[in-house]
Amino acid sequence: MKSWSGFRCQLGVTLRSTVVGLLVFGSVTSAGALAVAASESVTPENRPGPQTLETDAFEGELRNMSWIGFQQFQDASRIFVRTTEPAKYRVEKISEQTILLTLENTHVPLSNNVRILDTRYFDSPIAKVVPSITEAPSPIVQIEIWLRRPATFTHSRDDNAITLDFRR
Repeated sequence: MKSWSGFRCQLGVTLRSTVVGLLVFGSVTSAGALAVAASESVTPENRPGPQTLETDAFEGELRNMSWIGFQQFQDASRIFVRTTEPAKYRVEKISEQTILLTLENTHVPLSNNVRILDTRYFDSPIAKVVPSITEAPSPIVQIEIWLRRPATFTHSRDDNAITLDFRR
């Protein structure tokens, strides 16, 4: 175990703790991230420079979920999700009354976008929408859609927006 004492990162923060393994500053973006390996004691003479974290391991650039919403139409209720770039997604029917929308390699920068959407007061088959984030090497956003009653639905993507329409 090696320690860094007083190492100053690019954010202007002085680290005063023991570091083991890999310390990553910032977040994975198109420019990458700064990574520093703690393999030996760091002195001003052998201080490592910033390194770029390869994004190939994350299957492309990290996307942000910028909006989640509910819309009521005459014949359907819609759940929509907008991302900063088109995201890889899948829709699974977990049970007769639970649908799971999964967005791969997607992060939610605003905590407001992971709040439960309570739709029980609308005349809709959708009771509530529950978003959650699974932090992994590549973050995953899972959105559980709880239905009041079984309903048929369709899903589609239009550029950065994914929509699920539930028949009323």
